[in-house]
Amino acid sequence: MDDYDALFYDSLCIPDTDPERLAVLGRLFGLQTAQPAACRVLELGAATGGNLIPMAWRTPDAELVGIDLAAEQIKAGQRIVDGLGLPNITLRQGDIAHLPDDLGSFDYIIAHGVYSWVPPDTAGALLRAGRQLLRPHGLFYVSYNTLPGWRMRGMLRDILLDAAREAVSPRDRLAAAAGALQRLEYGLTDVGGLAADYLREELRRLRDAPPSYLYHELLAREHHPVAFREFLAGAEAAGLRYLCDCDLQTLFPSRLGDSAEQALADLADGADVEQWLDFLGTRNFRQSILFRDDTDIEEALSLEAFATLALWADLRQSHQPMELTLPGGEPVTARHPLTRAALLILAGRYPEAVPLPTLLRDAVEQLGSSTAAPEDAIGPEQIQASIEELFSLFIANAIGARLTPRPAPPPLPIISPTGPSKPTKGGRASGRGNAQWRPRATALARAQLTAGAREVATLDHRNLELDPLALHLLGRLDGTRTLADLAQDLAAELAGGRLQAPPEALAHFSGSLGEEAEVEPQLEAAVIGLLELFRRYGLIGPRQER
Repeated sequence: MDDYDALFYDSLCIPDTDPERLAVLGRLFGLQTAQPAACRVLELGAATGGNLIPMAWRTPDAELVGIDLAAEQIKAGQRIVDGLGLPNITLRQGDIAHLPDDLGSFDYIIAHGVYSWVPPDTAGALLRAGRQLLRPHGLFYVSYNTLPGWRMRGMLRDILLDAAREAVSPRDRLAAAAGALQRLEYGLTDVGGLAADYLREELRRLRDAPPSYLYHELLAREHHPVAFREFLAGAEAAGLRYLCDCDLQTLFPSRLGDSAEQALADLADGADVEQWLDFLGTRNFRQSILFRDDTDIEEALSLEAFATLALWADLRQSHQPMELTLPGGEPVTARHPLTRAALLILAGRYPEAVPLPTLLRDAVEQLGSSTAAPEDAIGPEQIQASIEELFSLFIANAIGARLTPRPAPPPLPIISPTGPSKPTKGGRASGRGNAQWRPRATALARAQLTAGAREVATLDHRNLELDPLALHLLGRLDGTRTLADLAQDLAAELAGGRLQAPPEALAHFSGSLGEEAEVEPQLEAAVIGLLELFRRYGLIGPRQER
């Protein structure tokens, strides 16, 4: 465990472990999972609490416990918890193979990055502990590396282990691995073949990975990938059953093409199908959800359960009319006009989560004013078709769902430098606001920045990566600066060379930006744009924080 104390694991939000996500998955399969707002959560292998602390911040009525063997990481996390004054989270140093008797039971248990990275006996103890501590209708998330797909990535691990064979300290092992990666990248320049192509792709992926990932994934002293069938056998021996994986689209052979679907059509056993999907897709990582073996469920995805959820979608409108994209630029398309109208509503209201019946009602009203799709032409069959298409988009991770609705944060109480604008459902700047408003980042965002984070937790338990300009501005949101103050601060930092703006941000600035120069309206517009981004993802706090 000295390695983990010497080089902290990069502890961030793990979106698929969010109780909101887990609760929805359970309901879709017929489990009456606990309401996330008032549940008990245990994370085994919690590191510095980067995954649990944002949960605790968002759900003050929930109770969260994190355990990790690395004492220094627990101490670092506890400093953040103490600074935030969170009474609903406990971080404890401990061994998952010998857990204390006073933990109680939990609605959701999380073990991310543990099962394949501990000795096999400890992995078995992890599953048995999960069964013992899990409440009826509770869910147990376990991630692990899978065979045979991981054998391909194992080539890179073998190379790096050889390069670090004589190094002792984590720092020296990491330096030896970094040197080997450089040698490998240059040496593969003219090498052909599928193996070389795969290694080049792995090297490209590692360029953006933090050092802790390189060390704890590819140089880990314990590493035991398992076949899906082997994992299932271990879970069943511990008194657990498999529900699904977090990525629901991996349950369907059709995602690999018609030939794959036909090749597996004669397999009647679900475990056989999933194991063969791992074979065909060379899958190397799973995030599996388990539940107690004494709990009865439908074991089939329920469209009726989906229709009771509240939906949200972080979508952007592209340059093409009626075209939407995910934040990464991936297009999101819908065939049915009612579904397209629903997606446009969700995109405009994000981060609001809208109950599906309300969403469809609003979409019908929106289409009702269009001559292309009059309201009287939208009957039960079309509504059902739209629900099915929205369900497919949820399975494809294009939209999200919650058990309960979520309101959008209030609009920014500022006046645009180009003149007052009317408030919108999307929450853009409102002309009713106060030009002397002094925005304040949430205590959680400020704590993450103080800890040196370059990514901050969002309302949806995702990680928002910020460029230097956005990081600097967010760090200045301490409740003492007006819009004009913030714009002047950015101007001075840019002019003095202390801050480098990304190329796209420079489009907001014109002329000289000396410290004595008048702040351009475009610069204030840039600040407003970033403040709107922060509002959208829940990084700006209310006037009175708890």
